[in-house]
Amino acid sequence: MNYFRFIPALVLLLYSCQNQIAEHSSFTAFTGATIIDGSGADPIQNGVLLLQYGRILAVGRSAEVEIPKGASIQDISGKFIMPGIINGHGHVGDVKGIEGGHYSTENLKDNLSVYAGYGITTVVSLGGDQKEAVPLRALNDTLPVPRARLYIAGEVISGQTPEEALEVVNRNHEMGVDFMKIRVDDNLGTGSKMPEEVYQAVIRRSHELGYPIATHMYYLEDAKKLLEAGSDLLAHSIRDLSVDEALISLIKAEKVG
Repeated sequence: MNYFRFIPALVLLLYSCQNQIAEHSSFTAFTGATIIDGSGADPIQNGVLLLQYGRILAVGRSAEVEIPKGASIQDISGKFIMPGIINGHGHVGDVKGIEGGHYSTENLKDNLSVYAGYGITTVVSLGGDQKEAVPLRALNDTLPVPRARLYIAGEVISGQTPEEALEVVNRNHEMGVDFMKIRVDDNLGTGSKMPEEVYQAVIRRSHELGYPIATHMYYLEDAKKLLEAGSDLLAHSIRDLSVDEALISLIKAEKVG
């Protein structure tokens, strides 16, 4: 049975086999595994995952998937294949171990390889992204290497006037990003919040340019105002008060993540 509709979600978490794939054939079949296909159906026992040039062609039980003659066959009985995990809010490229200040192409690739090794195949980096990340964006990523796909937000947008903040929006746009990100928080009273007129201008301009916008926030009141202003993603939980019905209604109405 062919499961083409699940192809975008299925990712083989067996990078150690990459260099062995398709040395003498364009087809590779991984056999004997238990496969979770991402559809909500029961796991496939004694499954086959068939690839050609690294792309999934078919997934199913061994009796249902025809393995082409001459295919490279990898018996992985006792193992599991599952969809790749997505990190919807990460920060990539700056930290080595627990120490910051290491932003570089080399460290970006290293971080993304570590993610991939843990089965995290896509990372949304919501801020702190620099020009070195641009060639590694998922849109530009054509290299057959074992690392997670990357989406970036660029510089976290700040400023105490609309003009200051919109300069950052323009820099991100020129760099080429996937999202915009603002921070509306006072660090528990130790700083000043971004004024409402500023984040309203940023959200409006980001949407004009075609970008969804994520917002770092802390307070329930701010979350409501941000949703009303058009924020597409609340990047953190509410942490000062319990979420109320008014916020839930706003989230549902605006279909916000």
